[in-house]
Amino acid sequence: RPKLQRALLPEEREPLRPGLSNYLLEAATIHDVVHPTPHPGLSLVPAGPLPPAPAALMESRRGQGGLSSFQELADIVIVDSPPLGIGADASVIATWVEAVLLLVDLGSVTDNAVRDALRQLETVRAPVLGLLLNRDPGVETASYYYYEAAEKSERGRSRVSAGS
Repeated sequence: RPKLQRALLPEEREPLRPGLSNYLLEAATIHDVVHPTPHPGLSLVPAGPLPPAPAALMESRRGQGGLSSFQELADIVIVDSPPLGIGADASVIATWVEAVLLLVDLGSVTDNAVRDALRQLETVRAPVLGLLLNRDPGVETASYYYYEAAEKSERGRSRVSAGS
């Protein structure tokens, strides 16, 4: 699900190829899989085609090297991984990075799911930097109201200054 691609390259209708899976299978070079974006200093490495055994990619020669090749090309490498509860990919990837931010969807997550995710990361000794809270149902309505009120206030000021 290439959501990052849609956000960074909305004009690209088809998934970018080659991607990370191609690189890990040694079917593409690192330079083939790093795609530029219109945003200065920001490139994208798409996931690539889904192989029959995704976990095997992590065990490949390049998979064992983790992100070291990408870290040589960039100042910061951000990995958007699958959820922790789906397969072992996220746990393996978590061992490749300097820090993990655990994204927590407050609209659908349970306390037990967060505890399980933290335990899973602890088991692989992943360096958890913190939690990133998303979709807080208690804040969403209030923040929309705040922005609407600010927008109305700005429109009101424009009318006053235009009339003076």
